[in-house]
Amino acid sequence: MKIMFVVGSLSGGGAERVVAELSSKLSEQGHDVYVALIASMKTTYNISEKVTLLDCTRRYRVPGLGFAKRALQIRKMIVKYRPDVVVSFTVAVNIYTVLSRIGTRTQLVLAERNDPRFDPAKKSARIARKLLYPFADSFVFQTEGEKEFFSKKIQKRSLVIYNPVNPDIPQPFAGERRLVFTSVARLEPQKNIKMTIDAFKRGSNGRPEFSLEIYGDGSLKNELEDYIKEQNLSGRVLLKGASNTVYEDIKDCFGFLLSSNYEGMSNSLIEAMALGLPVISTDCPSGGAREIIKDSVNGFLVPVGDTVSMAEKIKLLINDEKLQNAVSREAIKIRQTLDINKISNQWVLFLRQSEEKSESKKQPIK
Repeated sequence: MKIMFVVGSLSGGGAERVVAELSSKLSEQGHDVYVALIASMKTTYNISEKVTLLDCTRRYRVPGLGFAKRALQIRKMIVKYRPDVVVSFTVAVNIYTVLSRIGTRTQLVLAERNDPRFDPAKKSARIARKLLYPFADSFVFQTEGEKEFFSKKIQKRSLVIYNPVNPDIPQPFAGERRLVFTSVARLEPQKNIKMTIDAFKRGSNGRPEFSLEIYGDGSLKNELEDYIKEQNLSGRVLLKGASNTVYEDIKDCFGFLLSSNYEGMSNSLIEAMALGLPVISTDCPSGGAREIIKDSVNGFLVPVGDTVSMAEKIKLLINDEKLQNAVSREAIKIRQTLDINKISNQWVLFLRQSEEKSESKKQPIK
């Protein structure tokens, strides 16, 4: 099967990481795989040499012209390589790709990667999504909550496929863990990092030997640095920035905190569980955390914005070593549940179904 993925880049995001992993795995299975990049050719994720990268990053100064030209670039790639199916990731890219597919008869699958109730933020993009999504053939969602947002017609043409565990992730840590809680998240309002800081302060009260390390960059960095000083947590709460070795950095931590107001399916949460870290996450829409965490079994769920509940779970982990070890053992099982081979097979089956549908109506591309 000939598959073309369309995504912004292959660096710096959860959707991008999933595309890198899926395209590599599918190419190794013998499929012809192309990845069209529309924002940047920069690649920080490991990707198989068998995958062909296509450059659709040309910039245009006139905004309206740039939109049309970018869609045209994608279309030229579709015409040139004639894929059996095109798979587009993220709302902004999906809008371009729907337009680029016009007149090609190529099957188009759109993949949502965030909570559609909040993403995209711009009204114009939300209107474009509503108008253009019905023209796609099939849809892949990360959670049932994402899927339920859309019309019944779209739901009937869709499938929920979870993100895979990164196949390059190290084995779970087996020694004595550092007295460090950690979080891996963009420093943006969606992630509600102040809640992470507040919950840690409250939950570790009286235990100054514990610290919090936060990995990631974003627009709130300076504001959070000031907030840490205001809370008298300098030296205990550390903004570590983005890291290319984040798995090694966090694998021996005491626990993992995620305070997001909303998410699709958090890769950092999946990876923390795969490393054996006890995780405490907000039960945020669109339900990704709820679909992989069994509360008090392989992790903990707390209400969105509920600092007190998260602090209580932090205190519980600190004071109950037996519980911490039990949750850690259960969390590791996500490696089997979300194994890359299992997830890629779900994609292949779904894409083959899309390909079979296209055979009956495919016409030559002019």
